[in-house]
Amino acid sequence: MLAWGLAGALILPAAAQAAGGDPADAPDAGPAARAPRPERAVPAPAARNVRRRAPSPAGAGHLRRDGQHAARNAQRRAPSSRQPDFLFGRPRVSVGVHGLWYRARAGSDFYDEANERLFVRRSDTDDPKNPGHGLLNFNAPGIGFDFGVGVTSRLDVRVGLGYAKSLNESELRGFIGSDGLPFEQRTELSQVDVRGEVALALAPRGRAIGQYAWVPARVVPYVGAGFGFVRYDLRQIGEFVDPISFEIFEEAYTSKGWGRGVHVFGGADVRMTRHVFLNAEVRQVRAAAGLGEVFSGFEPLDLGGLRVAAGVRFVF
Repeated sequence: MLAWGLAGALILPAAAQAAGGDPADAPDAGPAARAPRPERAVPAPAARNVRRRAPSPAGAGHLRRDGQHAARNAQRRAPSSRQPDFLFGRPRVSVGVHGLWYRARAGSDFYDEANERLFVRRSDTDDPKNPGHGLLNFNAPGIGFDFGVGVTSRLDVRVGLGYAKSLNESELRGFIGSDGLPFEQRTELSQVDVRGEVALALAPRGRAIGQYAWVPARVVPYVGAGFGFVRYDLRQIGEFVDPISFEIFEEAYTSKGWGRGVHVFGGADVRMTRHVFLNAEVRQVRAAAGLGEVFSGFEPLDLGGLRVAAGVRFVF
């Protein structure tokens, strides 16, 4: 009987497991079959990944292409900061500002007399007794302005204004004071010229595109001619010696007046922007004006010479 009981305890659980049932549901097979069964461990749920998964390479390519298309579309829609390279119609008005260099011709007898009597010491080797040394220099820097109106695409009518002033610190030739010092003078000559002129472009100033657009040319050479009036102010102030009585005295010789003149010129405008041109110009002037009573006996004062200008011209 004991052998039959042990056999049943081994066979019944195996048969129940093979049949898919739980051994606990099988018929009572004795104390061994009724032994408590250990509880099955239930695995904990996997921790959720809170990070967003990176897109696949194929998805990244699509996103990149979409971003590039969006950027290009935004650039097309955004207004361009670059200024257009044309004007709305041919410019009609110009305004110029120039630095000047007046190279005086000094062709009248006043300049000859001044160089015979006065001496400008520029170095220790200059000799007052040498008539070729220490000559007065009436060249002068200046400034100029002009205003122009376009009559045709190549012809402008302008009015202009210029100013220059020369200064010479001199001493008398051949005279020395008892203290061993020279007799010194100061000679100033200022000029203001008011002029009118016409300027003819030697090349087209630009070209029209359609009915409204105008593209300015890069370089525009031009020539012109005109007439004008010159206001001068001449002053000689300092110590002088009477060549006959050898009397020493201080004096201020002054003369002011207006003269008339004509001029021819040539130059070029170089475009920097739609409205701004660099300008260079050379002008030959012939002008003269009568001297005052203090310089009686002298011929009209020569105010002509060469005028070299460089500056900026604005067109509208």
